[in-house]
Formats: sequence, C-alpha cells, structure tokens
Amino acid sequence: MRVLTLFILFVYCSLSAQVVGNGDGITTDSQVGIVMEEVPIQGSPYINELYKKGETIINNQNSTGALMRYDAYNEAVELLDANGTARKLLRRKNIKAAFDNKIYEVIEYVENGKNRLSYFNPLNEGTTVLYLRPKKIFTQATKPEHGYETYQPPVYKDVSTYYIKKGKEAAIEIELSKRSILNTLQKPKGKLLDYVKDNNLNLKNQKDIIRLLNYYDILLEQQNTKQPHS
Repeated sequence: MRVLTLFILFVYCSLSAQVVGNGDGITTDSQVGIVMEEVPIQGSPYINELYKKGETIINNQNSTGALMRYDAYNEAVELLDANGTARKLLRRKNIKAAFDNKIYEVIEYVENGKNRLSYFNPLNEGTTVLYLRPKKIFTQATKPEHGYETYQPPVYKDVSTYYIKKGKEAAIEIELSKRSILNTLQKPKGKLLDYVKDNNLNLKNQKDIIRLLNYYDILLEQQNTKQPHS
C-alpha cells in the first residue's frame, strides 16, 4: 500500500512547544510548510486514520464539535473545519480534545532536564495521574549491504510512553515496574510497598498502578489533614 509521508520544512510542533497559528487556536498545513510526497511506508502517523466525532474544550468551558484524529508523529490533534480543511490544534494548556473515547490534554513534562509541553491521555482522575504520551517516530528504510540480509521498509513506529504527574508538578516518565513507580512517588515508600504486597498489585498493569495512585492520594490527603494550620 502507498501512503503519504510528511516532510517538515520547518516544524511548528517541536518538543520545545514552539507554535505558529492564525490566532484562533488552530493551524493549517500551508502555515507550517508541509510538503507531501508519495512513498511506500508501513504503518501510519495517526493513532487511527479515521476521523472521529469529538469536541475541543477551551478553558474547561467552551466546546466546539468537529471530526478529529490524533497525529502521533507530530503530536498534534488534527480536525476538519466546516470547509473540510484539515487543521491542527495549537499546543496550549487551556486546550483539550475529546474523541475516540479518549481525552487529549496538553500538560507539562520533563525531558532531558527541561520542562516541555505535549498532548497526553489521562488514564485516571485525582491529584496523582497516570498519563499515556501517544507518540510515533519515523524510521527510514535500510538497504541490505549483503545478499543474505533483508530490506527493511520505512515505518512509523509506536514509541508511546507512560508518565506520572503529581499535583501541579511536571509529569515524569516512568517504566511500568515497581521500582520505577515507587521511586517516582517517593514518600511514604514503606506504606506504598506494603499496599502493593498486601493487595498483590502488578505494577506492569495499568489498573493496578491506578489503584496504587488512588491510595497514594488518600495518604496525601490524610497527611495534609494532620498538618497544623498556621
């Protein structure tokens, strides 16, 4: 199958959260200098190539319906306007998108010691939240140097990762493991470890991680209640 690949002449959607736009919170492909070229590629830059009915939510109040899909390569929400033109939402903290049974929310996260912005899927509610960062990278084709090697086609590869966000702090990337999660939550580590053992939690499982985060929020609330008021 032949599909379209995007070559970015200058990137509006960099990890440093630099954006361009027309003032209404969305951009068009022509504004970001995207050129289309047809080449054989495996996979897709989108989580789901089909547009789904959804809504944009600004400042948790104003909402607008549209057909949407998520571009995991550029980490951007793409929507169709009233004229059927594909546009991309700007990466701003006050903008969310809800479609395909998911929320796409812009949050701050830590990468290489710097705070950046991107779209994430929250997987639970509460003060401490487990997030999925849906992301794909493009891998160029590799030509065999020897006759016994096989040709590897270009591919969009899924490299999605998980993060934990505590309150207003920037989200931190985690591995789905007991050590990574407990080190991220830090205190009270002893009580958390006991809770994991007593409830036989598997911290490679999303549901069990969320159970632990809910318990962690309860401990924080109890701690804040015991603190004397000034």
